[in-house]
Amino acid sequence: MKHVIAIDMGATNIRVGVIDEKLNIVEVIRERTCHDGNTALIKQIIRLINDVHFSNYDIASITIGVPGRVRNDGYVYELPNVHVKDLDLVAPLTKEFNAPTYVINDATAAGLAEAVSGNGKEYSSVFFITISSGVGGSYFVNRNYKVASTEIGHTLFEYKGEYYEFEHICSGYGIKRLASINGINLEEGYHMFIGYKDGDEKLTALYKDWLALFNKFFGFIQNTFSPDVIVLTGGVMKSSDIFLDDLKQNNPKCNLVKAYHDQDAGLIGSACFGLQKLGLLD
Repeated sequence: MKHVIAIDMGATNIRVGVIDEKLNIVEVIRERTCHDGNTALIKQIIRLINDVHFSNYDIASITIGVPGRVRNDGYVYELPNVHVKDLDLVAPLTKEFNAPTYVINDATAAGLAEAVSGNGKEYSSVFFITISSGVGGSYFVNRNYKVASTEIGHTLFEYKGEYYEFEHICSGYGIKRLASINGINLEEGYHMFIGYKDGDEKLTALYKDWLALFNKFFGFIQNTFSPDVIVLTGGVMKSSDIFLDDLKQNNPKCNLVKAYHDQDAGLIGSACFGLQKLGLLD
């Protein structure tokens, strides 16, 4: 059976796994993402691929999902939250492991997982959104990626007379900035949800502002793309038991669902991409 190396790189953690043709995770390891520049990041990836016993499997390809803009040939323009730019991962990894290497946006990878084998597989059109350190998105029709803004988190939205990139005030990190704008100091973004649940007046008001911004965000997506389903994942979804019902009630035109693959979406999606390239997955 063929296997692929799938890599899910985030601003905080990087996961490297061996995935088989049936999308089973055979091995996986995780550690903090290196923020020490291009060369150090490449060395980290090579070491982690060796650590999942690359040589023990019939590895047909390597695919890396990264949190930033990627050219069609896999060249990375910039990963702002990893503090690298002008990054070529394809050449050094292809040379090191003698396997075709692909690099795609992380939201595209995770969205592909949901469109192919997750909670979007029964729908013709799927818009996937990840809400974590940043906010990313990808759009699929009949399990195929369609051009959409994978960096949709950089869309400008108005808040209290000023315009902000959406992820800068609504992502996990962004919630802290949203709080700061309102004169509130939050150590972590999820403290807003805890405060709202506990009835804190200031954090309840902040939560309602955050919710209103997301209502505008989903309205923009629904009006622009008209997806059959919007699939949600990311670290912020760990607090979804507090806010997801509110989002659904406020956005009745949107079919909002949690991702099936949850934190494995990026890993499975990278595997899907590699298997599609090999003709092993429709």
